[in-house]
Amino acid sequence: MLYARHWVPSVTEAEDAVHDGFVAFWKTRRRVADPLPYLFSCVRNAIRKSHRSRSRRQVRETVCASQTYDVSFECAVEHAERVQTVESALNRLNRDQRETIVLKIWGGLTLSQIGACIGISPNTAASRYRYGLKALRKLLETENARRSHGSSGT
Repeated sequence: MLYARHWVPSVTEAEDAVHDGFVAFWKTRRRVADPLPYLFSCVRNAIRKSHRSRSRRQVRETVCASQTYDVSFECAVEHAERVQTVESALNRLNRDQRETIVLKIWGGLTLSQIGACIGISPNTAASRYRYGLKALRKLLETENARRSHGSSGT
């Protein structure tokens, strides 16, 4: 145990290493002339095996932890309804506001790039974007209120 404790941080791991080393020693004890050094060697090999196993497990756990999983509790029907609601609200905006919002949010363009793209100043693009978002928010709030009042009576 003292020898194993030299290599591992906890008593439990040392006990496991001694046990595993002794099992390996017992299975092959007849092959060696001097059993005592061989027993220590078996314990040391068990510790190394445990370290390798732990290292591999940590790598696997790190890889698994870094992977992202899309856990969505959203129903496909609810998602489709939301998409339809947003598209409907976008279509009710004036053409200039809708174009600016689509280029900014879905196109990923900056306001300067939007201005260059459609031939307006970046300040005009910013105004259209800001007023368009305000109008879109109001349309979506109205739609949500309409749905919640309509569904509460059902």
